[in-house]
Amino acid sequence: MTRSGVGRLTWWAPAVLVLGSTCTLINGGGFEECATDQACGASRVCVQKYCLPMPVQCRRDVGAFDKPDSIRIVAALPLSEGLDGGAVDDSEIAGLNAMELAIEDVNGSGGVDGRLFSLYVCNTGRAADVLVAQATWAVRELGAPALITSGSGQTLAAAGTPAVADAGTMIISATATSEELIGTFLRTGTIWRVAPPDTLQVPVMVRTLLAEPDYAGSTTMAVLYEDSAYGRGIASGLRERLVAMGKSSEIRGYLKPIDTRQVVGFLEAFHAVAARPKTTIFVGFPTEIVPVLDAARANPALSYASGHRWFFSDSAKDPSIVTAQTLPQLTGAIGTTPAQGAGTAYADFRSRYRDRFRIDANSFSYTSHSYDAAYLVMLSAAYATREKGALTGGRMSEALTKVSVGTGTSFRLGPTTWRDASAALAAGRSVNLEGTSGGLDFDLDAGAPSAPYEVWQVTDGGTFTTVRLVTP
Repeated sequence: MTRSGVGRLTWWAPAVLVLGSTCTLINGGGFEECATDQACGASRVCVQKYCLPMPVQCRRDVGAFDKPDSIRIVAALPLSEGLDGGAVDDSEIAGLNAMELAIEDVNGSGGVDGRLFSLYVCNTGRAADVLVAQATWAVRELGAPALITSGSGQTLAAAGTPAVADAGTMIISATATSEELIGTFLRTGTIWRVAPPDTLQVPVMVRTLLAEPDYAGSTTMAVLYEDSAYGRGIASGLRERLVAMGKSSEIRGYLKPIDTRQVVGFLEAFHAVAARPKTTIFVGFPTEIVPVLDAARANPALSYASGHRWFFSDSAKDPSIVTAQTLPQLTGAIGTTPAQGAGTAYADFRSRYRDRFRIDANSFSYTSHSYDAAYLVMLSAAYATREKGALTGGRMSEALTKVSVGTGTSFRLGPTTWRDASAALAAGRSVNLEGTSGGLDFDLDAGAPSAPYEVWQVTDGGTFTTVRLVTP
């Protein structure tokens, strides 16, 4: 995949400091004076006119690092499983690509009154304690008013970081869907999500299971889920609804690293009582899906020929789940995810994304949501700084209430509309935004929009196709 793997993420290792020619060493102080990040070398940033080190897993990504007044945004993302050579998460890389495209689009359109944006990226390795340390640095040292996160657990960890809470930092996630975040949003008013919550995905999953011929006749429906805020919320809701509809359903959580023998043993025992067909709903990520499918393919009760079918949630839509070994079990398999192509701006985004990164945005979940998340942060900055106001997380969060009423001038997110949309918000007016992921009318009782879902399917060639879009 273009721009992923070692070539994209070599910045994980501690970088050698390359000092800019404009830095002046302060005698005995160990710091250097600076006017911009560019003067501080590869692994440091300019804070209050001094070069300070970034955390090892953080780096400057794209933006105006040669400008002293750039607006700083930090994205803390689980770009790999762990920090010591763990597998690269191509879905997260695809989302980061979309954020970069948004930054480039807006900077190319002049930013906010000539102030351009800079994106700093930290790899969390999917560890909550690492994210907390990075978020604390972003707020206290870098002074970032907004933080972009990924995933429900990581977003909850960011929200619980004392420095973030004390500063009222705006948090926005393209991928967090857990219903636990609804309560967090109602308490703080600063935790926003571009994707709809799982309270909406669960009914879509059940309706799809009952409508598709390969699944509707199943008498047993197991739910295998990652034991996290994300997985628990979907699994419990699924089982309750399936049992109410007469299905035999059990849920089984797993921790990482996943014990494939234990998981496959549970599935074999549960499905042994069923005749054809039978279904396992997998609420997890590719790093667990692939080894489970590899282990299950040797089990007659879980084979495609025996009538067993896999069904997936949004986190599975990633080309890495398709291998020579898993494809025979996956052909025709169906899943759901917040829709990629629901927005009228998506076609233009998809074309430009492909041209820029040589990847099809439709191969992953949430690429369009990631573009919208970064774009919304920048629009919020335009609103917060109106009339020379302070650029704070609280003022930026207030901006999203201006796009939550479904009224005002309509704009499609993209480079050609940036100036007019940002000017409208800077004037304090409400706007009606159509993002690349769909309409962005936020429910102020949830901090997330109610958007369509995509029913996707694995083709016999191992690619993904969209079956249909579904309104929750």
